[in-house]
Amino acid sequence: MRGSGLGWIRIGSTSPLVTRSEAAGFRFLRCCVMTVLASVAGVSGWVDLAQCAAADEEQISVPPAEPSRHHEIYLRGSGVQRGQRLLGTIDDIPGDAVIFRTVAGNRERLRIEEIAELRFSRSPQWERGLVLRETGDLAGALSSFRAAMGVEDRPWALRELRGMVAGVLREQGQFSECVEVVQRILDSDPDSRHVIELPLVWDEQVPASRRMAVQAADLEASSALRRLLAASSLLGTADYRGACVVELRQQMLGARGTLKQLAEVQTWRCQLHEAAELTVFQVDRWQERSQEFARPVRAVAALVVAQADLLLHRDDRALEGLLWCGLVGSADAATTVTALKRAQEVMDRTGRTAGAAVIGWELRRLQPDTGKGRQIAPQPE
Repeated sequence: MRGSGLGWIRIGSTSPLVTRSEAAGFRFLRCCVMTVLASVAGVSGWVDLAQCAAADEEQISVPPAEPSRHHEIYLRGSGVQRGQRLLGTIDDIPGDAVIFRTVAGNRERLRIEEIAELRFSRSPQWERGLVLRETGDLAGALSSFRAAMGVEDRPWALRELRGMVAGVLREQGQFSECVEVVQRILDSDPDSRHVIELPLVWDEQVPASRRMAVQAADLEASSALRRLLAASSLLGTADYRGACVVELRQQMLGARGTLKQLAEVQTWRCQLHEAAELTVFQVDRWQERSQEFARPVRAVAALVVAQADLLLHRDDRALEGLLWCGLVGSADAATTVTALKRAQEVMDRTGRTAGAAVIGWELRRLQPDTGKGRQIAPQPE
């Protein structure tokens, strides 16, 4: 690859880069929320927020490496044991794994969940795209990522770039283009984790302007992704709900990798429309099952489970799931905002005014032009 330099990337989430100041802000916010949630911590079994903050600290505190021709992987530590550093070459990044050839010649398959940080050579265009995306210049980031694709010749790196392009397109509201990019990724890696960038609906209170426009005819589309997106979006419409349920269940049975996990969580949404038949046992099973998912999928699973907990009037459990999705997980911006708005409403309703104020601060940061953001968009018919 031409004009490359050593860079690092967190590949365990949809966010490609987190600065020290941003991570410090996240930790401060989580500490504030944990203070007002002391009475509910650990109720629902979601990973403790304090542990998540510690994990993020590990991800950003690895000392910088000297420029090297080798790729580097920093594995997560456990307990008091420090993480391990590996030197070698990335052969591939299929699905939720990294195929890594060490300097000793050993070929290892590492799960992305085990990796805190990955260092490899990246072009200046790629580096610039990361910086622009971090600063909010999505158009500039998109242009830089596409330019980086023109000088990249490693198949696995091209998929990583396309995943970033898909994420930017989704945040820009260019949903059809996003789906096309994800489809191209799947054509080369059917197990790709980048399907998390698909503009699926996880909460029907996400505004229509932040959803992909679909039609009923899309439920019969030749593309499996188009059918999945249509079923996800039209599930809240009574006239099409039956067809959507059938399609989502078929997708769950036929999909692979991360896409299969996403389809499974979508089937849980079907039960939210049958609140009278929803049971505590069923929702608890969902929560247990979600712990087996990749971290980005756990974020949206937490939101769906939290909605079920709200229907069962289990506010404390719902609140922990909403905060996991909104503050710890890596859902898209619109879903994150919706989760935080729900959390703020629960805090207000249960008398946790200090926590509601903290969430209000975060919502103003995420939506600087929309005031406190306490009103959630009306649920579509």
